[in-house]
Amino acid sequence: MFFFFFLFKSCNFFFISTKYLMFNFFYFSELFLFSSLNLIFIKIVFVVCFFVVFYSLVYFFSFQNFYLFLLKFFIFFTSILLYLFSVNILTFFLFWELMGLCSFFLISSFFFRYKTRFASFVAFFWNLLGDVSLMFFFIINFIYFFFLVL
Repeated sequence: MFFFFFLFKSCNFFFISTKYLMFNFFYFSELFLFSSLNLIFIKIVFVVCFFVVFYSLVYFFSFQNFYLFLLKFFIFFTSILLYLFSVNILTFFLFWELMGLCSFFLISSFFFRYKTRFASFVAFFWNLLGDVSLMFFFIINFIYFFFLVL
């Protein structure tokens, strides 16, 4: 697998483009957008995640699976960041799915309580409903713009 990295800079935003060569014939490319609006959301995400980590250090430190909980949270945090930077529909949907999966696992970290087990499945159900509606939105837009070009 080869990895190529390109940086395109403009006045108010810049792109980071990556290209992967897989199996010597398939190229997979990603495009990430860094703009002033994205950076505002990133600052908000960093502040909220800082307070969540601080709260979990104080409150959950004696929890048996504390480090596993922090690992799940940092994967969730990384998926939020990559979701905000993504431009491609495929990566947008992929990181949306990763956020939903991580939210299910974060809630189910406290599986020994009945209410958290139920709440994790409720979150999974609502995430699945959001996935179906997001996929429906992508399909409708693709059909509309495909026939608009023709």
